[in-house]
Amino acid sequence: MVPSYILLPMYLVNGTIGLTMGLYLYTYGLCVVEGLHRSDQYGGGVLAVPGLPFTLSPECWALLVLVWLMIAIALFEFPTGVYADVFGRKTATTISMACRVGFFACYAVAAYAGRNQGHGNAGLVVWSSLAGLTFLALHTTLRSGSFSGWLRDSLEVENRAEQFVVVSARGRFLHQLLFIPGAFASLLLHLNNLIHVAYLIGGLASLCCLVVLPGTMRENTQYTFARTGELFSAKAWEVFREAVRVALEGLAIFRSRRVLWSVALYSTAVWATWYLMDYFWMDIFSKKFPDLLGRPLAQGAPAGVIVIWCVLLGFFIGLSALGNYLLQRVVARPSYQDLGTNGPLLALLNLQVSVLFALPLFGIWLGVFLGVDDSRMALVLFTVLIGVFKLADGAIEPLLDGVENVHIPDNEKARATVLSIFSLLRNLVIGLILAGIVILPGEACTSEASEGLVGWLWAGSAFAVVATALLLLVTTRMSGSAGGGDPGQKAVDPPSRPAS
Repeated sequence: MVPSYILLPMYLVNGTIGLTMGLYLYTYGLCVVEGLHRSDQYGGGVLAVPGLPFTLSPECWALLVLVWLMIAIALFEFPTGVYADVFGRKTATTISMACRVGFFACYAVAAYAGRNQGHGNAGLVVWSSLAGLTFLALHTTLRSGSFSGWLRDSLEVENRAEQFVVVSARGRFLHQLLFIPGAFASLLLHLNNLIHVAYLIGGLASLCCLVVLPGTMRENTQYTFARTGELFSAKAWEVFREAVRVALEGLAIFRSRRVLWSVALYSTAVWATWYLMDYFWMDIFSKKFPDLLGRPLAQGAPAGVIVIWCVLLGFFIGLSALGNYLLQRVVARPSYQDLGTNGPLLALLNLQVSVLFALPLFGIWLGVFLGVDDSRMALVLFTVLIGVFKLADGAIEPLLDGVENVHIPDNEKARATVLSIFSLLRNLVIGLILAGIVILPGEACTSEASEGLVGWLWAGSAFAVVATALLLLVTTRMSGSAGGGDPGQKAVDPPSRPAS
């Protein structure tokens, strides 16, 4: 049985992230777009923002803000991974929650600044959004590798590393369950021009987690320089030297263990596809079915349209939770008891789920390519396809966490640093895609850009299948070679378990 000192902070962090993510995920782009539309007093369609050399439409400003989020995550990822390994993963996770409070505070200001028609402040909306997403980038980078590394190492201490995927899936399931009330509360407040209240609630929930977390989370005392008790008495150059040593150690591990390169290719493809699909699916739907759905979640939309959007959201979120639940049922079988330390078996499960991840995107691309009618039957078809995608999405994140951690040596002090490299790569790719195929050609608000994006999403998901097939081949060869493979990789038999 997993000890409570591991489960409590795991549930606390995942629950808080799930609830508060629901409070902003579907509205933080709309917040900028609608706030800037209200600030456009002369109806010209484009706005200038003080201090920035651009004149863009509100939609393009919103995408530019999103690009900054991806760039900021890429910039912060490696330094914050090193910070977590030097100063402690509990410390990094706690600071990350403080940054989440800052994110919601800034977005509450942005939402309030743009809530009145003709009196919005474009500069305040954009700059507050940029500041908020800077805080969000810091939160993401401080928490991602550090919390995953903390969980894996805590289980390792208890000789339960093989349960990492199962425990991670449980946390993700709570995240998805609490996401549902957060999302619906956010949409109701948005439709009543009170979205700043949702952000204030999100900030308050994050603050509560920040207060409670230090008392429930134990530091991994066996790894970090800070845990020796010498940090506060050490000279600055000693701390800096330790940080440089950890950074070089993490880079050396990533460079020398070629299996991590395959993992990086796979995780980058999956995360880029998931993030872009999650951000743009509403836009794709509304542009393919304008008569049925109109503009997504627009204030003043007919009640029937709003009900359809809410049903779609609830359906997709519920399918993600179902996908996670089904994964938990599968990995609870005795044949998967060593999953958290079995590289080939993890690669096999990732391959199965990534195929399920890619097929509906191919169907959506084919439907866009062949042309779809704005009809109820076509809407049902697209809903089913995205539903299958969301089902796979619910299962894929715990498996990704598992495959990223399993190939890092046990008891590795630089684990968070190595994990940060994966996140750096994927967020850099997402930022480049957004900047390169959406904003730079100036097509951010056209249906052609949305249709082109669907093709890129299908290509990315197909690449993920190829990358995870390569990963399965590499890990199977590693496990089958006597004394071969990367150092530190657990020797296991090639996977012969039944497909899930």
